Amino acid sequence: PPLPTFRRQRQMCIRDSTVGGRSATLRRCSVKPVALSPAKGRGMKLRNAIRKWAVILGTPLLEWQDVAVDRLARLHKGVPAYPDVLISVGRQQGKTILAKAWVSAWADEYPDSNIVYIAQTLHDARDRVLELGDALLAAGVPVKLRLSVTRTSVTWPNGSQVWAAGPSERAIHGASLDLIIADETWSLPERVMGAMIPARGARPGSQMLMISTAGVRGDSVVMERMRNLGHDPDSDAIGIAEWGAGDDVDVFNPDTWPSFMPSYGEPWFNLRGVEQAMETLTNFDFRRYYANQWVDAAEEVIPLDWWEATRLDAIDRGSPLVLAFDANEDPAGAAIAAAFPYGEDLYHLDLARHTPGEQMLWLVDEVKSVAARLRPVAICGAGSSVRGVAAEIKQWCEQVGIPYKSATNLDLVGAAGLLSDGLRTARVTHGTAPALDHAIPRLVRKPSEQGWKFDKRKSVVDISPVTALSLAYLTAREYADTQQVFIRTRSA
Repeated sequence: PPLPTFRRQRQMCIRDSTVGGRSATLRRCSVKPVALSPAKGRGMKLRNAIRKWAVILGTPLLEWQDVAVDRLARLHKGVPAYPDVLISVGRQQGKTILAKAWVSAWADEYPDSNIVYIAQTLHDARDRVLELGDALLAAGVPVKLRLSVTRTSVTWPNGSQVWAAGPSERAIHGASLDLIIADETWSLPERVMGAMIPARGARPGSQMLMISTAGVRGDSVVMERMRNLGHDPDSDAIGIAEWGAGDDVDVFNPDTWPSFMPSYGEPWFNLRGVEQAMETLTNFDFRRYYANQWVDAAEEVIPLDWWEATRLDAIDRGSPLVLAFDANEDPAGAAIAAAFPYGEDLYHLDLARHTPGEQMLWLVDEVKSVAARLRPVAICGAGSSVRGVAAEIKQWCEQVGIPYKSATNLDLVGAAGLLSDGLRTARVTHGTAPALDHAIPRLVRKPSEQGWKFDKRKSVVDISPVTALSLAYLTAREYADTQQVFIRTRSA
């Protein structure tokens, strides 16, 4: 739409005494926050601008968002009353929507502002900036969207700019920043926080907005320190607004969800998505992501009692059987695993071969040998980690007519969740293998937007046997449901 349309739309919002049908005065949120800083400062310029921009972007503030904005976006003598703001709420509650409105309001009200969006990865930060640019363009705001290898940014007509950065101190080194959006603050390392302080030194009216789900005690050190300051009644250094379940709440009972999910019941709220997350995620992750409860770092990825309870050595090999293989770089090792059904929604997993301390080249001949012996209906390779041998194995699969699947990052996330859930519900059994018994208690999670996967970089042992096992299970279920794998080669 042309510029006059945008101007008329904005002027209508400014004149209206209500925003999207919602009162412009503070309302009581139906879900009581765990922590909420007192209102400080009488300047309402930024607060009102955030409300108006939420409407311009087509997402009027929800009650919990309006409460947070009213308390934390006030000004004192023209600068933010709370220079550092922490807003913590579970997934699927509207954190990203609030961040878009906050950034847009700041950029519009303060020309030539330099704004940075930091997330747990540079890719995630770029996605958030692109989503913001698309939303602004859809609303008729004449911004310039730049996407290149080196920079992703949105520039307003008044010179304000928001750009994406990864969690690295070098990413913002030398910059003078007016507004910092720290998305998923629980994942930010201490070195990034250290780089933010000098970046804001030349901007006395700057603000840092931290938006995140709960973190891991002892691991999410930056957010944990900020949260402790926000909870301290004797400190007003951090403005905080936090919603989540108390430690005494049974978060796995759906009847309790309306008591700690402030967006529960909204038209766009995906109830089935939360139910599926509860089924597939570990208790550890569901509590943190959806109940916004802080968890202990020592909690196991796969509890040993699940692993021991599902051990089953004496079982006849079933059909259809699939194979999966993976390789670990540091420490080096590679593994081949098998999976097959043996009852209604029951699967058995076995480690077919594991060679620690060696790179993946031996996998080519060994996959062929194991496949000739076990006659699999499909073979899955663990994507980029086996790139050095995947092409040759895939070519061989084409020649003999075996469907081949190259696992994506989303497959690795799904496989990890399925294995955990299968062991928890005893729908999966497994044979005995020292390499598996050694790796299971030492697994580390790597969170992502889709969920989590096993983290090879942070795991101190070779976890290729576990990854191969999980991919074999995923592929076996996939084949049972569709009689094919999602990525299939042509038959010879």
